[in-house]
Amino acid sequence: MAKRNEPATGFPGKAGNGLFQESASDHLHPRALRLYSYLFGLLGLAILAANTVGLSLGWDLWPASLFLLLSFLVKRFGFRVTPSGTHSLAGIAAVAAVCVFGPAVGGWVAALGAFLHAESAALERRRFSSRALLEVPIFDSGLKGLMGLSSGRVYLALGGQLGFSSLSLELVLPLAGLCIAWFLLDHAGWGVMELLRGGPGWLLGWLKAVVRPSLLGSRPLSGRRSWWSSSRCRCR
Repeated sequence: MAKRNEPATGFPGKAGNGLFQESASDHLHPRALRLYSYLFGLLGLAILAANTVGLSLGWDLWPASLFLLLSFLVKRFGFRVTPSGTHSLAGIAAVAAVCVFGPAVGGWVAALGAFLHAESAALERRRFSSRALLEVPIFDSGLKGLMGLSSGRVYLALGGQLGFSSLSLELVLPLAGLCIAWFLLDHAGWGVMELLRGGPGWLLGWLKAVVRPSLLGSRPLSGRRSWWSSSRCRCR
């Protein structure tokens, strides 16, 4: 039997359905975890909103809405690269939106797509806890929004072009910078979550479980199922 502050199961792919199955009592720092989720998520959305003020959207709204729908559908029905639960295409629509519309609009596509996916997953699985309906969607959308905004700025700073119609050698560096920034921010955001969830040892085990599949799947493009895996119930 697991101790009170130790997760009841191992890392993805080791036991059960391959995902963490735990209750709130299994978290090492449950209050800090909850505080981090809400504050980080709301801060990310606030920063994204501040960077959108004064931005002329105009005709971008309808095309961006199509990208949002595509982002949600790909996340909702995407496939797993490995049983440990990563998707090779989960964020590609959001990344494409960043390249087409720029950091702010692309960030909203990523944020809203993540929020809608988390909500639909919770409702489908009949998970009506505050963690499933509020904590998870707010954190994930805030993180994705920051990822879109920040990686988009890296892309432009390296000479990336918005709305390019064909790939060229000049775009290799900007696209690589975008993907690397997306990957690092994604893992950093969830890494802090895992540290609060189970301590340094848990964080190290989580990194070993997810980084290799992420790299092999060529996907710095999606979030992590971690302490709230049971809330999402294999919804990715």
